[in-house]
Amino acid sequence: MKKKTSIIIAVMLAVLPLFAACTNVGQQQPQGGENGGPKETASGERNEDETYREILPDNKYDGVAVNILMGPFAWFDMYVPDGETGETMNDAVYLRNRIVEERLGVELNVIFTGDEFGGDRAAPMLINAIKAGDNIYDIYMPSQVSMLSAVREGYIAEFDKLSWVDLEKPWWDDHVTEHLNFGNKVYFGVSDTNFTNLGHTNLMLFNKNLFGKENIPYPYDLVRSGDWTFDAFAKIVRDGRRDLDGDGSYDIKDDQFGFSGWHWAVGPDLYTGMGGILVVKGADGMPELTLATQKSFDIFERIVAVFNEYGGYYNDGRVTYAGLEVFMVHRQSFIDGRTLMIDERPIYLDFYRGMQDDFGIIPHPKYDSYQENYLQLVSSVGTYTGVPVICKDFELASAVLEALAAESYRSVMPKYYETRLQIKLVRDDESADMIDIIAKSRVCSLALDSLDAPTVFTSMIPKNDANLESFFQRNEGKIQAELDKVIEAYLAD
Repeated sequence: MKKKTSIIIAVMLAVLPLFAACTNVGQQQPQGGENGGPKETASGERNEDETYREILPDNKYDGVAVNILMGPFAWFDMYVPDGETGETMNDAVYLRNRIVEERLGVELNVIFTGDEFGGDRAAPMLINAIKAGDNIYDIYMPSQVSMLSAVREGYIAEFDKLSWVDLEKPWWDDHVTEHLNFGNKVYFGVSDTNFTNLGHTNLMLFNKNLFGKENIPYPYDLVRSGDWTFDAFAKIVRDGRRDLDGDGSYDIKDDQFGFSGWHWAVGPDLYTGMGGILVVKGADGMPELTLATQKSFDIFERIVAVFNEYGGYYNDGRVTYAGLEVFMVHRQSFIDGRTLMIDERPIYLDFYRGMQDDFGIIPHPKYDSYQENYLQLVSSVGTYTGVPVICKDFELASAVLEALAAESYRSVMPKYYETRLQIKLVRDDESADMIDIIAKSRVCSLALDSLDAPTVFTSMIPKNDANLESFFQRNEGKIQAELDKVIEAYLAD
């Protein structure tokens, strides 16, 4: 494997118990452009020449099957069971897979284990194969949560074994490579093959009709000027709540709210946007748990206040109505025109295709106007790529990974960004511009079992408990113990 050897010191790796922001401390640079992330523009502009194919091996692999085990959130990156259907992204993935098969003389056997609502069946399948010594899986594409666990347990091979992978190429995300791996080892990465990572970058929607009724200017100009801050956001949340049925109480079925979102994501997304820090990457390239700062505590207090004082609606996972599942309650309120703003991801924008009211897309607010950049969290359920230790042929796996990434860079990612995100799923030119800002402001996460950030928020916000410092003090020992296991895995010979 060809890779960078430099380590950026003192990089923010966590923006809450769960999160590791891929930005430079003090500068808060986003994950795009010259500071990291995709090496080309986030708008999907790509070099259209064919020279990337010259880096691949000339030999064919005689039709050998390459088994690719997909995690529950990863399926759309590779899985096209019905062939070409006329749908843009389905056909782009299908044609990419066929091009790679023909170029290398292989058969891609994509093992789909179920969608995101079916649970993670891929991880135990990999574990069972490793324990049995059965080399039936060549490539592993799970969520980052499962990937980090596999690294800790020694189930994933170092990228140094992957001779054809070149992490300097623009189709590999160098921030993930450098800042979610530690020391001088790389166990997993993100390439343009994993294009749905962009789809799992969190953002906000606002109801343009409701903003008009409430005489609230659209936030686009605030975003462009750098003044889309928590204070501006909180004022809209306060002003947007209405007791529509006049019964003196507020209910998601009947009343209007200024802001809402899926309870597992909305707190961490706001926290990330305002730049909370827990873990830094030390001079030795290893993660270091730091004491939480007063700013981190203040950010958490602000978020708790959004849902307990300012009038945001927090779906605690129990409220349902009209036969809807829990994760749809807040979405239906937004669709029905009773919520001004909602926390969301691009991958779920299909839910709003039939929405009568127009909506716009914006990033999450900054802490204040002095914060240099917007920070948009890439969910830890996004897709990551690694090679299991039981892979039957590391050279073959590396050739397939590089071919998929390069072809995705050339053909798949531009279609996903430009056709699906900027054209099919947005309703105005301003939102297309916002997608640019959001894509260039991505930060990635380090998933730790001992610091399950969504659970922190879901346990504390409904109780109006903003004492994050106390939580840290109670849990610092077990957090450090898990980080020590990560360090041990990266220091092992």
